[in-house]
Amino acid sequence: MNRIVTFFHSLLEQTRQIDFLAPLLLRAYLVPVFWVAANNKWNPFDASSSLDNTIAWFANLIGDWGCHFQS
Repeated sequence: MNRIVTFFHSLLEQTRQIDFLAPLLLRAYLVPVFWVAANNKWNPFDASSSLDNTIAWFANLIGDWGCHFQS
Protein backbone atom coordinates (compact mmCIF):
# COMPACT_ATOMS: atom_id res chain seq x y z
CA MET A 1 0.00 0.00 0.00
CA ASN A 2 2.85 2.33 0.83
CA ARG A 3 4.41 1.71 -2.60
CA ILE A 4 1.21 2.74 -4.36
CA VAL A 5 0.95 5.94 -2.35
CA THR A 6 4.62 6.70 -2.98
CA PHE A 7 4.18 6.07 -6.71
CA PHE A 8 1.20 8.41 -7.00
CA HIS A 9 2.92 11.01 -4.88
CA SER A 10 5.99 10.98 -7.16
CA LEU A 11 3.72 11.14 -10.20
CA LEU A 12 1.98 14.18 -8.74
CA GLU A 13 5.33 15.83 -8.02
CA GLN A 14 6.35 15.36 -11.65
CA THR A 15 3.19 17.03 -12.94
CA ARG A 16 3.83 20.11 -10.80
CA GLN A 17 6.64 21.05 -13.16
CA ILE A 18 4.12 21.80 -15.91
CA ASP A 19 1.19 23.13 -13.87
CA PHE A 20 1.67 26.59 -15.39
CA LEU A 21 0.55 25.35 -18.81
CA ALA A 22 -3.20 25.27 -18.17
CA PRO A 23 -3.52 28.96 -17.20
CA LEU A 24 -1.13 29.93 -19.99
CA LEU A 25 -3.14 28.06 -22.62
CA LEU A 26 -6.40 29.53 -21.33
CA ARG A 27 -4.99 33.04 -21.59
CA ALA A 28 -3.68 32.36 -25.08
CA TYR A 29 -7.11 31.06 -26.07
CA LEU A 30 -8.84 34.20 -24.77
CA VAL A 31 -6.49 36.74 -26.40
CA PRO A 32 -8.50 36.98 -29.66
CA VAL A 33 -11.77 37.36 -27.77
CA PHE A 34 -10.49 40.29 -25.73
CA TRP A 35 -8.71 41.75 -28.77
CA VAL A 36 -11.93 41.87 -30.81
CA ALA A 37 -13.88 43.31 -27.89
CA ALA A 38 -11.30 46.04 -27.38
CA ASN A 39 -11.17 46.88 -31.07
CA ASN A 40 -14.95 47.22 -31.17
CA LYS A 41 -14.65 49.94 -28.54
CA TRP A 42 -11.51 51.63 -29.78
CA ASN A 43 -9.48 50.88 -32.86
CA PRO A 44 -6.28 52.93 -33.04
CA PHE A 45 -5.85 52.03 -36.73
CA ASP A 46 -9.23 53.51 -37.70
CA ALA A 47 -9.31 57.32 -37.81
CA SER A 48 -13.10 57.50 -37.34
CA SER A 49 -13.01 55.29 -34.24
CA SER A 50 -12.83 56.85 -30.81
CA LEU A 51 -13.85 56.18 -27.24
CA ASP A 52 -16.69 58.71 -27.46
CA ASN A 53 -19.34 56.05 -28.19
CA THR A 54 -18.21 53.88 -25.30
CA ILE A 55 -18.13 56.85 -22.92
CA ALA A 56 -21.58 57.91 -24.09
CA TRP A 57 -22.92 54.40 -23.48
CA PHE A 58 -21.71 54.40 -19.89
CA ALA A 59 -22.69 58.02 -19.30
CA ASN A 60 -26.28 57.62 -20.52
CA LEU A 61 -28.44 58.81 -17.65
CA ILE A 62 -31.76 58.86 -19.50
CA GLY A 63 -32.01 55.08 -19.56
CA ASP A 64 -32.88 54.57 -23.22
CA TRP A 65 -29.76 52.41 -23.70
CA GLY A 66 -26.47 51.67 -21.99
CA CYS A 67 -25.98 51.34 -18.27
CA HIS A 68 -28.98 51.99 -16.09
CA PHE A 69 -27.93 53.56 -12.83
CA GLN A 70 -30.48 54.24 -10.14
CA SER A 71 -29.87 57.50 -8.34
